[in-house]
Amino acid sequence: MVAHGCAGVRKAGEVETIAITDKFHLGSCTKSMTATMIATLVEEGKLKWETTVGEVFADVPMHEQWKGVRLEQLLTNSAGAPSGLEKDGLWGKLWRAQGTPTEQRLALVEGF
Repeated sequence: MVAHGCAGVRKAGEVETIAITDKFHLGSCTKSMTATMIATLVEEGKLKWETTVGEVFADVPMHEQWKGVRLEQLLTNSAGAPSGLEKDGLWGKLWRAQGTPTEQRLALVEGF
């Protein structure tokens, strides 16, 4: 390591500065990491921003409206995902899901 540093305050509106040894919770990073990973696949030509859910999951039974949803729409939260998926709905089921990550992702696609 050549150098390290930090700048800022520990709490908005306060004067106490942060220290290099302070620990921070990196929350809600999954969305940006997923978008970066997808952008890499687009750059490599493996996917296109116009790729649809129906193209990727052609063999998975799903509602007709979801087949035409584009990758770009999923990554910009404009795909029209239904509400009401909280704890007792689909999200709750997914939190309790068993199986491989691939099986869990398919459960999400099938659940929508």
